[in-house]
Amino acid sequence: MNTSVSSLVLSLLLGALALPWASPAQAQDAPTPGRKPVVGEFYVQPPDTLAPRMVQSLKEHIDHLLRKVYVKPEDLYRPPLEGTEGFTYDQVTPQEAVPVLAGNVAAMTGEIEGLAVGQANGDIFVWSGFACRQMAMPGGRQPAILAWGHGSPLLAAVDATRRTIQVFDLRTCGPPRAPALPAGIQIIQAAMSDQGFWLAFIDADGGLWAGPPLGPFTRVEGLPGAPIMVGFTALQGLLVAADASGQTLGFALMNRQVLRRMEVPGGPFTQGFVSGQAVNLVTGSGSTVAWNLLQPGPVQATQQEQGRIFIRDGKVFYTTGLTRWLKTTRMRRPEFLLSHSASLGLLRLRDLDGETRYFSVHTGEPAQAPVQDSPDWALATGKAGVFQVNGQEFKVYDPVCQVGYLRLLCRYIPKKGFFIWWQGMESQNSFNIRPMHLPVRTSLKADSEPAWKDLYSGDLP
Repeated sequence: MNTSVSSLVLSLLLGALALPWASPAQAQDAPTPGRKPVVGEFYVQPPDTLAPRMVQSLKEHIDHLLRKVYVKPEDLYRPPLEGTEGFTYDQVTPQEAVPVLAGNVAAMTGEIEGLAVGQANGDIFVWSGFACRQMAMPGGRQPAILAWGHGSPLLAAVDATRRTIQVFDLRTCGPPRAPALPAGIQIIQAAMSDQGFWLAFIDADGGLWAGPPLGPFTRVEGLPGAPIMVGFTALQGLLVAADASGQTLGFALMNRQVLRRMEVPGGPFTQGFVSGQAVNLVTGSGSTVAWNLLQPGPVQATQQEQGRIFIRDGKVFYTTGLTRWLKTTRMRRPEFLLSHSASLGLLRLRDLDGETRYFSVHTGEPAQAPVQDSPDWALATGKAGVFQVNGQEFKVYDPVCQVGYLRLLCRYIPKKGFFIWWQGMESQNSFNIRPMHLPVRTSLKADSEPAWKDLYSGDLP
C-alpha cells in the first residue's frame, strides 16, 4: 500500500468511528511441538526456521536464557578455573529446551513477533521494536488484561478491577493515561489494533465497544453468549468477536456496520484468535475450527506459533521444540562407596546421585536389591574409580579426555544422565578418546568397555 492510499484509509477510518484491531487471544496452556527433538540440534541460538519474524529483542532474551541454562557439547570439555577441580561435579541431561521468559505473570498478549507480559506486582515487560521495554501500573496495581497489536506504539492494560484502562506509549515510556469508560462497565476481553489506532473491549454483558485508545468508546454490537475473544484482521480491517457457542460477528470499521454474523460449528469453544481473514476458535480439548470471515465457510486451521509461547502456573514459557543439554552443578566432591557381600554375590554402590544400587559380582551388571540383608557387607578399596574385590577389578567411572593437568571423568546413571567432573593429575597429558562423546558404562567389570554416546544425535539409552 503506497503512502497516499495509506493516508486515505487512515482519514476514512478516523472519520468513521474510533475502532480497533487486536492481537490474537492467547492460549493459556498450549502444548509443546510434536516433532521428536534431536539431541544436539541447534544448541544455543533459537533456529530462525522456527521463528522467522521474531523481534530481535525477544530473540536476544531467549538466547540469553538458553546460554544461562543449557550448554553445547563442546562446553562440557572446557576445563574449569584452576584450583576448582575436584570440588564439584555436573549432572548433564538432555531436555527439551523450554526457558521461562517471565514469572509471577498475571496477563500476557502477543507471540514471537512481539510479546507483552504483565506481572502480579504491576510491572509490564514488552519485547518489540519500540524503545520502551518496561513499564509499571500506577500504584503497582495488577494487570488483568493486556491489549496490544504487534506494530502498535500503544499498549492498553486493564487492571484487576476490570473497570479501569491504562494506555502506555511504547515510544516514550511516559506515564500512562486512563481514558474515560462508560459508567459501571466491567471488561472481560480487550484488543488493540496492529497500528494502535483503535481499542476494542467486551463487557460482562456481552457488549462490544470500540474507539480510539484514549476514547471515547461506542457500543457497536453485542454477543448473545459468553464472550471468548475479540480481535482484528490486518490493517484495521474488521473487528471480530465470538462467544463460547461459536456465534461470531465481524464489524466493518469503515462503514460502522455488522458485515458478518456467523455460527461456527464444533463448539463449545474456550478461546480464539484471528489469522488473516479467518477466525480460529479452539475447543477445550485443543481442536481448532477455522472459519473464513469474508466468504463464510470452513478453511484450514492456522497452526500459528502460539504453542511457542504460553502461560502455565504463572510463568511464561518459550518452547524451542529441540532437545539441549541441561547442566546442573553439585557443590560437593564426587565420591563413591562400594561394598561387597560374598553370601549374596552382590556389589552395593552408593552412587553420585545419593541413591544405592546393586550389581552382580559375577557379571558386573545391575541387579535387584536383596530381599533380606546380609551381615557380611565389606567396603572395597579403590583408586581412580577402580575397586578390588576378591581379585577382581570393578570400575565405576571412565576417563573422557585430559587437558594439561586436568582430566575429565564421567559416570552414566540410567534415567539420570551423565555425571562429569574434572580431576587434577600429577603428570601433564593431552588426549580425547572420543570427541563429542561420553561413555555409557553398563557393567562395573573393569575389563568391560563402555559404549560411547554421540552428543549430537539420538536419545539416551
